[in-house]
Amino acid sequence: MKNAQLSGAYYGEPIQGIRPSVEIPGSRQAPPSGPYLGRGNFCAANEDTCTGRKAKGTDYCMGHLRSRGEA
Repeated sequence: MKNAQLSGAYYGEPIQGIRPSVEIPGSRQAPPSGPYLGRGNFCAANEDTCTGRKAKGTDYCMGHLRSRGEA
């Protein structure tokens, strides 16, 4: 291809080795899109990463209730 160029020539050099959540000099955070409504019917354990369904009347799944000694 006669006019082929690397994508970096069009879009800038890719950034590697940093996480997007880390503050980059000269950048600013996007405004919040709305209030955090939680995860619906999912367990709130492990910093909201558990994929189990909540047990009735609690914020945790049965596995986490058992491990906490509440079930």
